[in-house]
Amino acid sequence: MVTNRLQGTDGVRREVRLSSDPSLEGMQPLQAFTEKGFITEEFMEFYTFCYVTDLIERGEMKIDEDIVIGWDPRDTEGIFTSASVDGIRKAGGKAVVLGIVPTPAVPIYMLYRGARGSCVVTASHNPKGQNGIKIFNSKGLKFFPEDDIRLTKRIYEMDYHAVKKQNFIGKLEIARDDALRVFTEFSCDSRNSWVYESDIFSMVILIVDPANGSFSGVAADIFRRLKFKEIIEVNNNLNGDVNLNCGVIALDEISSIPSDMIQGGGKFENNKTINKIFQIGRERKEDIEKGEVRVSGAVFDADGDRFYRVDYNPFDDTVIVLSGDETAFLQAAYLMKRYPERYRGSLYVNTVESDFNAAIAAERIGFKTILTGVGDKWLLRESTQTLHTFAIGSEESGHTITEGYLRTKDGRDISVFIGNGLKSAMNTFVASESLFSEAETSHYFQKLNHPFEHSFKKTFYIYNTNKPKLARRTDLWKKLEAFIKNLILDQFENGVELHLKERDEEPDMLYIAIYGKGEQPPLSPFVKGDLRGCIFVRNSGTEEKTGIHIRGSLDYMNRLVYIGEKVMNYLKPVMSRQ
Repeated sequence: MVTNRLQGTDGVRREVRLSSDPSLEGMQPLQAFTEKGFITEEFMEFYTFCYVTDLIERGEMKIDEDIVIGWDPRDTEGIFTSASVDGIRKAGGKAVVLGIVPTPAVPIYMLYRGARGSCVVTASHNPKGQNGIKIFNSKGLKFFPEDDIRLTKRIYEMDYHAVKKQNFIGKLEIARDDALRVFTEFSCDSRNSWVYESDIFSMVILIVDPANGSFSGVAADIFRRLKFKEIIEVNNNLNGDVNLNCGVIALDEISSIPSDMIQGGGKFENNKTINKIFQIGRERKEDIEKGEVRVSGAVFDADGDRFYRVDYNPFDDTVIVLSGDETAFLQAAYLMKRYPERYRGSLYVNTVESDFNAAIAAERIGFKTILTGVGDKWLLRESTQTLHTFAIGSEESGHTITEGYLRTKDGRDISVFIGNGLKSAMNTFVASESLFSEAETSHYFQKLNHPFEHSFKKTFYIYNTNKPKLARRTDLWKKLEAFIKNLILDQFENGVELHLKERDEEPDMLYIAIYGKGEQPPLSPFVKGDLRGCIFVRNSGTEEKTGIHIRGSLDYMNRLVYIGEKVMNYLKPVMSRQ
């Protein structure tokens, strides 16, 4: 019986190769995936076939019922996307094809028309040489590990030769125009955009960066409908160059961009978004200082479910970068200010990768906080399982989830909880204008730059790693636990207590919290008590790398960095593939 799963944090995602590649001669698609680490067009067909077959055999759909499918533009020849559509139809599903659309538009359209499931062909923030598939169930939720395991088992048991010979059973419908209409109406609904005054964005010049991805043309059009002062779109080529010198991945772990980073050899020398913001910001410097204009940016990833915000600060000639932590906290603060009776005591959820001061700040303004493992599926789970009102779920990486409202095709109003970069962007700009617009201009940028007091966070990566070595309770896992504990006790001179945190949603993650001596760590919420910091080691669920993550008070930054570096040097020779 298969107990392992082919999927990572969010579906399958790997480097792509055609099945005709000489290096894969004679190999089945599952072999190419598991032994060589490649996704082929045959694997895509196989994967969607097994997905739909599973739905039919479990009685969750009937032959020729709708399965919605869309994709990002990285597969310019359509080889892998066509194969994915073929798999749906061969299994008996009616493929409702949306083509190039942002990921959130797919489950929204699925819910709109009452389809039985949906999938997106994308590798999200990964480079263009990779691709993958994300799956949503009929409720708009992503697959959880038990779903992944069930689908993996079916893939292992299925004969690809039989799939290859299978004729089409299900029909085909092209529905991109209708899906974009539904998504645009959803986005412009004031309940979802939070726009309560028609001129709230009248002073904002907005640079839109869709990362040469699915939001190209789409996000800019919706922003124009919301009456920003001016919309300038960059990185909107549909030539396959997704995430290349653009998008949220370029801003990872950066909070501020000084001007020397756009000069010769600087990290952002070739980043059109950052260069454009500096250019326009400097041209309008005096107007910005007077509070008459703002120059901001909305930055997405290739499939559109992540968002970072950037703003030109004229007072120090820098660009402020707001990650998912800051944008989510701004949205939460706005909700608490505008609807205190509804949201006091409601749920603010973030993941272990977040700045834990974000959760502390959220508690201080009245939220109940919960920490989850990495992946917006866990935020989604909390949105459906909690007994509390769900306010916001956030990942530092830019996934943010708040309640949305959708009018379905049959006229029902339903709540939806879907990771949506555009909704997060709209809500963040509404929040900042509502919370800070009356402040002096210099104070506006101070508040924007530090909506809460930041703690310290840093991640060390080891690339091309043999990830199974770090599975829970392997010899390496046990040795690493002891090594880290000894390092911490040495650096903190035995003045702390260490607690191993086990997470059901990510059992292979080694997570050690550092508390002040004598402090008893609470069960919930996680962030209370004398928490000095934490270190956790986890394999990436989307890339071939392992991360050593350190989080903690700025007072302990040097000690934590020392620990992180030592752990990286310890792991690198044993985790790297030879």
